[in-house]
Amino acid sequence: MQVSPKSKIISSVLPPAIKFWLRSQVEQIEELDLRITGQDGQIIKGYIPSVSLSSHKAVYRGLHLRKLNLQGDNIRINIGQVLKGKPLQLLEPIPITGEIRFVEEDINTSLSSPLLSNACIDLLILLLKFQGIKDAKALLSAYQIEWQKVTMGDNLFTLEGFSIDQQGNKSPLKISAGLKLEPPNILWFFPKTIQLMPEFSHVTFQAFQIDLGTDVALEKINLTEGLLICYGQVMIRN
Repeated sequence: MQVSPKSKIISSVLPPAIKFWLRSQVEQIEELDLRITGQDGQIIKGYIPSVSLSSHKAVYRGLHLRKLNLQGDNIRINIGQVLKGKPLQLLEPIPITGEIRFVEEDINTSLSSPLLSNACIDLLILLLKFQGIKDAKALLSAYQIEWQKVTMGDNLFTLEGFSIDQQGNKSPLKISAGLKLEPPNILWFFPKTIQLMPEFSHVTFQAFQIDLGTDVALEKINLTEGLLICYGQVMIRN
């Protein structure tokens, strides 16, 4: 951990407070390197010019992240309460810029987590919705869906699992698609091989785009064999 040598507040108060806050946000984190810049005159007003961190093998809500390199600027915190031993809180949303790496092994470990499992179901709903299937969410609610494996290749991912209908009949699921980012927040999906429940066998799947929202601004997504790297910025809200 490195801190500004000009600030006693940074060296004695903020690192443990920020570290505690970070650990409260994740279930596991290894090799955490935290760097804080600023002077006492700024910090005492609750303003931190910059915080950067890198970590190895973080787990957030069951999602395994192999490597993080992030930086937040112009951060405002509840410094008065922190000095009294209270938990750190963000007073304003802050933009976080950096890189996150996902390896195939970690994504497969994360498939059982509600965060990733539900995200995969949301992708399936969008896939059907953009092909003109009305009430896709309601139709899928009649099935139990279990995801088994993700495979990543050059600009291509494959998601596999199975669905179980109300009579107990099991059907394989397979979604294979290419990805293309249209910066800053549009992600294109190009379906290659789609195998869904029998009732959707008549559907011809076309490319579609997803708006990632105003809190996301990505510069680049690299999808190669066994590895997904995302570069860009997200807005963090308390």
